[in-house]
Amino acid sequence: MESNDLRIFQVVAYEGSISKAAIKMGYVQSNVTLRIKTLEDELGTKLLLRHSKGVSLTTSGEKLLVYADQIIKLLDEAVKALKSNANTSYLKIGATQTIAASIVPKWLSIYSERYSDVSLSLRTDNQKTLIEQLINGELDGAFINGQYTHQNIKSVFTFNEELVIVSSKDIKKVDEALKRPIIIKNDINCPYRVLLEKWVIANNGSLNRVVEIDSLEAILKCLSEGMGISLLPKSVIKDKDRVYIHELSNEYNKLPIHFIIRKDLNVNTLINNFIDVLSEN
Repeated sequence: MESNDLRIFQVVAYEGSISKAAIKMGYVQSNVTLRIKTLEDELGTKLLLRHSKGVSLTTSGEKLLVYADQIIKLLDEAVKALKSNANTSYLKIGATQTIAASIVPKWLSIYSERYSDVSLSLRTDNQKTLIEQLINGELDGAFINGQYTHQNIKSVFTFNEELVIVSSKDIKKVDEALKRPIIIKNDINCPYRVLLEKWVIANNGSLNRVVEIDSLEAILKCLSEGMGISLLPKSVIKDKDRVYIHELSNEYNKLPIHFIIRKDLNVNTLINNFIDVLSEN
């Protein structure tokens, strides 16, 4: 039984689709199908049930997934441990784009000054991808702004981010702001987007006019030009002369930010030191 076959089976199991797994792993679909069949032939049992919506696990498939998770975890730990021996001074942190633009640079700066021999990497991506990278050992820790459900993840530090509604300087009344389009990211799970939509609805506004922009810098530029309104962390508003800040009620003005790590791995000195910096500041 090859470890790569187990990885393919694991991805298929969690994706619930051979085609989606093939895309995610960069394989052709026929190769994924062949590797699954090879596993089934080797084990002498059916692992997947094919249906119109994709695939689901058989009883044997569910049992194999438990072992596959454990085996792949141990393999990833071994690789990470050996790589750590080769380069013990490299800390990889992940964050969503908006969080990366707020308070994270301050913490990284403090850490870098205190531990000048450590190389730092800050990767930005959506929350789902960051969690996947953390689970796969590509990150040592990640900042996320929402719920997480994976059993191997734990939060080791949490803070509340202050949120505000932002508009151009000439829009100073909430009633006027509610008449403008909302500027949001195209990720429907983005917590800033979700909160903004709730706020608009609660204030009898309309969600009919939406502008989707993925770049935080571009969103801030559009806000200053009067294109619409958005909900953002107050800390990312650097040029307050170009925009107007509308304070929010308690229901909408806070968003918990979690720094998460894998709880099934031994925490190394580098990440421990980073957690200390977070706790101190």
